[in-house]
Formats: sequence, structure tokens, C-alpha cells
Amino acid sequence: MSRRVFFFTVFWCVFCFVSLGSIARAERIVLENGDVLTADVVSREKNYIVIDHPVLGKLKIPRDKLRQEEERDQKGEDTRSDNEPCLWERRLTLGVDYRKGNVDSGSNSLELLLHRKRPKDEVTLKVRAYYSQSHGQMDDRKYYCLGRYGFSFREGGSWYAFGKLELEHDRFADVKFRGIPSLGLGYWFLSGERFRLNLEGSLGWEYVDYYLQDSDDDVLAVGSVRWEYRPTVGWELFEDVDVYPSFGEGSYRLRSETGLRVRLRERMSLKLSLLEEYDSDPAEGKKKSDLRFISGLEWEF
Repeated sequence: MSRRVFFFTVFWCVFCFVSLGSIARAERIVLENGDVLTADVVSREKNYIVIDHPVLGKLKIPRDKLRQEEERDQKGEDTRSDNEPCLWERRLTLGVDYRKGNVDSGSNSLELLLHRKRPKDEVTLKVRAYYSQSHGQMDDRKYYCLGRYGFSFREGGSWYAFGKLELEHDRFADVKFRGIPSLGLGYWFLSGERFRLNLEGSLGWEYVDYYLQDSDDDVLAVGSVRWEYRPTVGWELFEDVDVYPSFGEGSYRLRSETGLRVRLRERMSLKLSLLEEYDSDPAEGKKKSDLRFISGLEWEF
């Protein structure tokens, strides 16, 4: 990677912290007793909100001390039934990318996440895209799409079932198209406000169409581990690990993302991620491992 790309990545991180963190817009906070505070909302958590007041500084206000909480009860729980409309969580991340492996360069990245969760089920849609050019020539192009539906066996239970479809394209790994539908079970070991941990296992079928090789298909298993940790307000550490062992060929693939999310304002965060993809049996002439470091801005809309 050239020095120009490296320094541009560092500048992007500094710009996110310094410039965008200073343009938060003040909001009117109405308390239960009628008092009104004009302050910046740092974050909205399950049972409280955190504000940054120009005189009083940072304050944590329980939700039951706010005058209006239309969608939540005093404990912060969602009071809607399954038949009532549910809002989607929507996140868009734009950033720069450093990749070392089959391609050694800087590139642009985009991620769109749509997530709807109700007491007994949830829907997740995710799209990732990477693209870069060097000296007027494309040197990186990769797409990943995920559609997932899951439902709990009982409200508030730890066990759940899910089905998902993964689609992928990686030009420089010689993958023209990869599709993996799978069905499985998951279990929440921890689901608190500060730490969350779950494990999933599923069976699926993989079809791969290559550019330079014959197409291939096989039955495989998919194992996933995900955890999130919030050490303090506005900071979140996370990791997603997916393993794809193949039954027929004995090979396997691994995809992991380890990252940090720092809230800059109410609906804007800085996201730093380290992504690794490993293939024990890559296409001819390709490396087994691809490593990416991504820094980007994440908007909730």
C-alpha cells in the first residue's frame, strides 16, 4: 500500500473524531417534572439516555424520568405486540479500505444493514461492497449479500431457529458467484445490556461458479460465534466469526470481523473493522488469506 493511501486512511480517522464529533445538534429534553434541558444526545440506551449539557456536562437520565415514552414502558421494554408495526434499524457505513493478500491496495467500501426485531422474530438484510482502482485499472471488486429470518421458540427464550441465504462475488479470488442457503439453530448464552454472546449452527448447500474453473457444489455446515461488549456509554467492541466446513472435499472457509464502534453523535458513529477471509482450498494461483482494515462513518437513518 502506498504512503498516500496510508496517510489518507489516518486523516480519515482523525477527521471523523475531530470534525464530525463537534457538529452535534442540540435537542430539547423534556423531563417528567416539566423541566426542559437543551443538550446534545450522546446515546439512547435501553433504560436511559445520555446527554451532554453545555453547563452540567454529561448526564445519564433514566427513561422513566422523561415525560414522553410512546413506544416503551417504564423498564425500557418494547410494549408492542407481534401484530403492531415495528420500525427497522437502518445503518449505512462508508469508508476506506486497506487490503493485503490477493490485492494490496486501498479501496472504497460500503455496507448497508436493515434489521427488524420483534418479541418473537427478526429479519436481517445486509449488503457489503468493495471496489478500487489503481492507475486507472480496477484492482478490487467484491460483493456480499445476506438475507436472514429467525424466530424464538418462546418469547424471551434463549433458543431460536433461523434460515439464511448468502450471496457472494469476488473477482480477484476467481469467484464469479457463490450462493449458500442454510437452516439452523442458535442459542443466546448472554443477552445483557453490556455483554451479548450467541452461538449458531446450521446445515446448507454451496454452489460456486468460477471464472477460470468449472463450477462446483457441495453440502456444508456453518458455525457462527458472535459477541458484543459495551465497556462504557458510546463504545462497543464486537466480533463475528463464521466457519464453513465442507463435507465432500474436506476443505473449509473462515470469515471474521473484529471491530470497534465509537458513537460521535446520536445517529453517527466511527466504525473500525478488521476483516479476514481464509480459504483452505483457494482457486489456482490465489492466496489462502485476505486481510482488510476498514475505517468508516456509520449513519443510523
